Amino acid sequence: MKIKPTFLKVTFLALVVNIITSVLFNIFSPETIQPIEDNSTLEEVLRTVGTVLFTPAIETLLFQVLIMELCYKIKKSDKLAIIVCAVLFSLAHFQAPKAGTSLYILAVLPMGLLLSWYYSYLRKKDKIVGFLLVSGVHAVVNCVAVILGFLARYIE
Repeated sequence: MKIKPTFLKVTFLALVVNIITSVLFNIFSPETIQPIEDNSTLEEVLRTVGTVLFTPAIETLLFQVLIMELCYKIKKSDKLAIIVCAVLFSLAHFQAPKAGTSLYILAVLPMGLLLSWYYSYLRKKDKIVGFLLVSGVHAVVNCVAVILGFLARYIE
């Protein structure tokens, strides 16, 4: 029986992957995890909107759509295209706020693989829908990360 990767299933899997990699990252590199800083309300709103809405769309366009389409144009296989996209997605996160070590690149890699695989699956039916759904999964994951970052500020 083949399981169809629906938006909800992939989003749930992405959240599980994100939780597992975050826990592992906390274990192996706890000094690099920081709660979201206490900034002005406007600054928090702008950062949150950017993290939840704009960043997923831009990263999906760049790291899943454009790079994958380029890989397909030069006749690369699905697996190689997915790996290339995921590695570049991970490398781009080296400058992320948590990136005190190169371990963060490894922590982001599973999410890059999942998002790239999902786009690869969806693009065969409709590239625009693929872009929108992958951006949506990424946005949900980022939204949960932002909420947890805000909560971490108040737990300490």
